[in-house]
Amino acid sequence: ARVLNGFGFEPILKQKPEDLSGGQMQIANLACAMAAEPELLLLDEPTTFLDSYHKKMFLDYLTALHKGGLTILHITQFPDEAAQASRICILDDGMLISDSVPDNIWDNEEFINKHRLLPPERLRFRKKFGFDWNDNVAAKVFSQNLKTQGKRKEPENTDPVNKCVLSVRDLRFSYQNNKFNLSIDKLNFAKGEIIGLVGATGSGKSTLAFLLSGLLEPDSGAITYSGKLLSDYSIKELRGKIGITWQLPDLAMIGPTVKEDIEFNLEGNIDIPSILDRVGFDGFEERIVDTLSGGEKRKLCLAVVLAANPDFVILDEPTAFLDPVSQREFLNIVKGFSQEGRGVIIAGHDLNFISEVADRIIGIKDGTIMFDIIAAKFFSDQSYLRALELPSDPVIGFRQLLTESGYPLQFESLAPERIWEELVNQYSKSID
Repeated sequence: ARVLNGFGFEPILKQKPEDLSGGQMQIANLACAMAAEPELLLLDEPTTFLDSYHKKMFLDYLTALHKGGLTILHITQFPDEAAQASRICILDDGMLISDSVPDNIWDNEEFINKHRLLPPERLRFRKKFGFDWNDNVAAKVFSQNLKTQGKRKEPENTDPVNKCVLSVRDLRFSYQNNKFNLSIDKLNFAKGEIIGLVGATGSGKSTLAFLLSGLLEPDSGAITYSGKLLSDYSIKELRGKIGITWQLPDLAMIGPTVKEDIEFNLEGNIDIPSILDRVGFDGFEERIVDTLSGGEKRKLCLAVVLAANPDFVILDEPTAFLDPVSQREFLNIVKGFSQEGRGVIIAGHDLNFISEVADRIIGIKDGTIMFDIIAAKFFSDQSYLRALELPSDPVIGFRQLLTESGYPLQFESLAPERIWEELVNQYSKSID
């Protein structure tokens, strides 16, 4: 209870485990582990489903535990988390390829490139811009030395209403024996657009995803696809309209093998090798599902969705358990969905991933929609994070400084390399 209370999650003690969000489950798991007062704490991807606020709290808590004498083995795909460790051990194809202090690893560019590693974002930013992302003075000097190349364009608003296919009206939903309530008056989604659904842990992202996919039914209000209530579609029909990958993929897996899991409840010939190749999972047809890693299960979930060929794809925490290389592959897959005319809704905490693909951002807090705006505005204004009670992001702060200085960026990415490239293309610099 002490751990849960420290994260503001004490009320979940009275909830059923199946009613918890992924992030709440991870904090509950930490509380269970710490209840035994261990001398060694093993953590396997412990922050995967946490929002940025609770992730920082979690990492600060680990630092305090370590200073108190606890040995911690933190398994993670996130380089920024690994950078906080006193030692980093790197595995590649089952082999230990490095065991060293963080600086020795991140300073070895040849090693990083050879093993396709991604340095921490803070180091990447400093390498590109020559100053730390928290150095506001240096950032202001940088923006003052920019010079416009041609006419600047402000981001334009998009209007999904005119091409809307999936609609929400006067939606109300609540769980039994749970104080959480979802209340949404109006939302529209169109084919061909990519929407990021963001919010704190337990804000209602996954609940809304389940409602939009037909896995949950609203207490009142309407969710329609092409003007027809989701409840009026058969399960088979709806699967061909809207597909969803679950935050916790194990809950959605049925078949004993990869091939059988994809084929379940589908008719006709399915080109399974082609589907698996598209998600970077070729050759896994006969693998037993229970032997797959977390990232491999994530890919299988996407393959199952693609087998039904839906018009809309809902991705709940799609980058969870994926290494940086797989995340980049996943980015291309999501972009391909949009190019094919599919609608994509991404519910998640990974703002870096969402910034690379999203056209719109919908912010949700305590079951209520706080804003629905174009992505370029969200990723250039810290006030939207504050509206969701999420901590500031240094790269969003830098983008905001550029915008306020009269140099808005024409794209949404938070990647330091892409921001630098855009500045080169859009403005001339006196800083090299």
